[in-house]
Amino acid sequence: MTTEISPFKNESPTAWSREETRHKMQSALEKVRQELGKSYPLLVNGKPLWTKETIVSINPANLNEVVGVVAKGSQELADQAIEAAKKAWESWQKVPYRQRAEYLFKAAELMRTQRFELLAWLVFEAGKNWREADVDVAEAIDFLEYYGRQMLLLGEPHLTEAQIPAETNISYYIPRGIGLVLGIWNFPCAINTGMNAASIVAGNAVIFKPASLTPVIGYKIVEIFQEAGLPDGVLNYLPGAGEEVGEYLVKHADISVIVLTGSKDAGLRIDKLAGEYPHRHGIKRRVLETGGKNALIVDSDADLDEAIKGTVASWLGYQGQKCSACSRVIILEDVHDYFIERLIEAAKSLQIGDPQDPGSFMGPLISQEALKKVQSYVEIGKGEGKLLLERDVPEELKERGYYIGPVLFTDVSPQARIAQEEIFGPVLTVIKVKNFAEAIEVANSTGYALTGGAFSRSLEHIRKAGEEFDVGNLYINRGITGSMVGRQHFGGHRGSGTGPKAGGPDYLKAFINEKIVTENIMRRGFAPLEEDKPKS
Repeated sequence: MTTEISPFKNESPTAWSREETRHKMQSALEKVRQELGKSYPLLVNGKPLWTKETIVSINPANLNEVVGVVAKGSQELADQAIEAAKKAWESWQKVPYRQRAEYLFKAAELMRTQRFELLAWLVFEAGKNWREADVDVAEAIDFLEYYGRQMLLLGEPHLTEAQIPAETNISYYIPRGIGLVLGIWNFPCAINTGMNAASIVAGNAVIFKPASLTPVIGYKIVEIFQEAGLPDGVLNYLPGAGEEVGEYLVKHADISVIVLTGSKDAGLRIDKLAGEYPHRHGIKRRVLETGGKNALIVDSDADLDEAIKGTVASWLGYQGQKCSACSRVIILEDVHDYFIERLIEAAKSLQIGDPQDPGSFMGPLISQEALKKVQSYVEIGKGEGKLLLERDVPEELKERGYYIGPVLFTDVSPQARIAQEEIFGPVLTVIKVKNFAEAIEVANSTGYALTGGAFSRSLEHIRKAGEEFDVGNLYINRGITGSMVGRQHFGGHRGSGTGPKAGGPDYLKAFINEKIVTENIMRRGFAPLEEDKPKS
């Protein structure tokens, strides 16, 4: 059967060096700019629902620009979405797995045709520069293609490993039921597409509550699934307040599986509520990815050119708003001063500005709340370490959006708050250590275990990092962001989540149950099928 499945291949990045490509992007920005400020309904059972209360999505790079006005869900509408999903699931769970996979492949093809428009929406609503937006959409396409192929591998019933002559033992995967997808704003196309696609292709019906900061992109994803022909009610779009709609759905007795990418606090809250309010027939499955306090180790013999490049990309890519972002550099003392000097100059050289400008490396933070949080940690850091860089941002940018420049502290204790707590912004803590063993010890000293990395030329130290650096994704001699579907299955443990890893072969199994059918084949004859019985 596997010969029928074409090999998975990651989507190629956009070639921005080509003039025609840049023209396409400029055209997409102009087209989407004309659509800013539109209103969007809820989508329940495939039907638009309008509400008096709304969520207003604002461009974080230009606070005078409304990206869209989205209908706001309520508990009553959540009940409607549950009923729509339950009704749809009655037939959806019986749809052959190959057919379910085809919906994902169609959605992937539609994303390819709409790629530049999706990029433009990410620029306006999420504050992503061209490259970061492109990575987001490419990964969304990858998730659709990868999970579709994984379902083709898992969907076929198969004999279990050990068999005896007198019986057959066959393994089947069956859907769990109704899934709740709690969306994230920092990868609003990729991660949200992946979480929804996995649940759908596994045979579940879904209620998707997008993050309130990026609801328009969430709508565009659901729209693509609709255009792909997904039956009504299989994917329901229900924006709303987390405290009102999100928690209500988490506690609902008809929800079988809950999927979240978010903060550690949000994950712990959901895990607690899901345990206190089980499914009407048992335990709710939780798939939670919950952030990190990620470190890069720079060894004495590291290639500092590569280390600088990898640190800057991991620290300041998307303004440090990635769960995989580097927020700690642990550096051996004999290269500390030289490395810091070069790192600061590299951070000073980056262009900060509106992400619509292709030259901008850093754009705004996502919200006023995010900006205040980062600013508060900068003040905390001033009391915990030595401030070596607090790059100023032009006043016109500050007045226009949620901008902040790179911030770097050194002479910091490994147990300081800025070295232990997730900040989710462009704040870097540099910790000096005496040797590589101490570096590993410091790297493992937080409550998280998501991503990490080491720059070293020592085979012994590379081996030690591989064995002892406790993270879900470890990168050697490269940056620690930018995992690729099918290549670097992504996810962590401890305070970084429950697993399984997204973009890997185990992920779909979180959305299905395994059923074993054992049949005694030492029998005498068969009862005829109804259609074979003689007619009276």
